[in-house]
This record gives sequence, C-alpha cells and structure tokens, in this order.
Amino acid sequence: MQMHKVASPYTSHGQRKVFYSEPEVSSVEEMLEPLRPLVKSDKALTHPIAPTFLSPEVQSRRQDERHLRRVKAMQQSAQVGASVLAERKLIKAYNEFDRERKYAERVVYRISKEEEFRKLHNRSPFLENLLATTERSTALAQARDA
Repeated sequence: MQMHKVASPYTSHGQRKVFYSEPEVSSVEEMLEPLRPLVKSDKALTHPIAPTFLSPEVQSRRQDERHLRRVKAMQQSAQVGASVLAERKLIKAYNEFDRERKYAERVVYRISKEEEFRKLHNRSPFLENLLATTERSTALAQARDA
C-alpha cells in the first residue's frame, strides 16, 4: 500500500501558498499589451468615493463630516505646533541666559585672578631694572669717594 503525499496549502513556515492559474494568452502581442491587466480579478479597478447605493444627500453629508474632521485635525496640529514652538523659544531663552551668566562668571574669575597675580608680583625684584640700579649705586659710590 503506497501513501501519496497530499499537497498542503501552507509552506513549511506556516505561510499560505498562492496558486496561480495558467495565463490565457493566444499571442505574445496580446500578452505585452499595456492596457491588459496582469491578473484576472473580479474586483473593480478603482475604489469609488462612496458606495453607490447611498443617496447624494448622504454622500454630501459624509463629505462635509470628513471635511470638518480634517479641519479639526488641522487646528489641533496647529495648536500642537504652536506649543512646541513656544517651548523651543523658552528653552532657547534659558540657554542664552545661561550662556551669558557663565560668560560673566568667567570674566569675573579672570579679573580676580589678574588682580591676585598683580598683588603677588608687585613686590617682585624683577620689576626693577637691576642694571640701572647697579649703575646708579656705583655712580653714588664714586661720587662719595671723590
């Protein structure tokens, strides 16, 4: 008794297999015709705006409702955009203020360090011209001896 393997509609990964029927083409020209659809389908080629069984009043009411929803969504989007812009401006102002504060702190620190440096080095013997002082002292000594 031989067992025949039954073709499963699923692949080994659990996905559905798609079976295509043989194309009904009589010639190559017919197959390459640009207006010929690639697959045979029972569905319409385009989607209608609204179901055809609705009356024109209902269609126009639905269009008006859709328009109002879009306007409301645009207004909400504008409000969110305005709030985000205001938040960005606030953050920018804070960052600018912080940068100016840090710059002022650096300037004050630098001035205090320069003042400290000046106080420390005002009494330095290197501020005087030692050669001129030596010449003056030798000149005074010669004047005393003479």
